Amino acid sequence: MSNHIDGEQLLEFFDGNLEGTATTAVAEHLHACDDCLKRFEEYSEFEAEVAGMTPPSPGLRGKLQRT
Repeated sequence: MSNHIDGEQLLEFFDGNLEGTATTAVAEHLHACDDCLKRFEEYSEFEAEVAGMTPPSPGLRGKLQRT
């Protein structure tokens, strides 16, 4: 693995979409690399914020889809 995990692979790991040795490699890297661990934690915080948001009303949703 290079110096850092690329964003796509980190998101795949976060979403549980990696398998086998790729999962192990990313997990081991996160234990050793504070920078990548920080990015992983930021994804976790962002997901928690989004999960707590109120969905847009149907009228607003329609306006957003038209733009």
